[in-house]
Amino acid sequence: MGPQREVDELLAVHGDRLFNLALALAGNTADAEDLIQSVAEKLLRRWSRGGATVDNSYAYARAAVVRTTSPPRDVERT
Repeated sequence: MGPQREVDELLAVHGDRLFNLALALAGNTADAEDLIQSVAEKLLRRWSRGGATVDNSYAYARAAVVRTTSPPRDVERT
């Protein structure tokens, strides 16, 4: 199965749950829709590069939604 089909299938099966999470994090429908679109594009780019296989694509996508809405963390390097 190709990357586009994988993303399409993921959204067909889990799109409502991902959207509800995005809505809770973004606060409004328009921003939630933009967030899901952005995450879908990121997943497609990542999976098109032939990166590591993902055992649980829903968990991966859910984490991507959360990471996309989270502000960057200051990481202290020593």
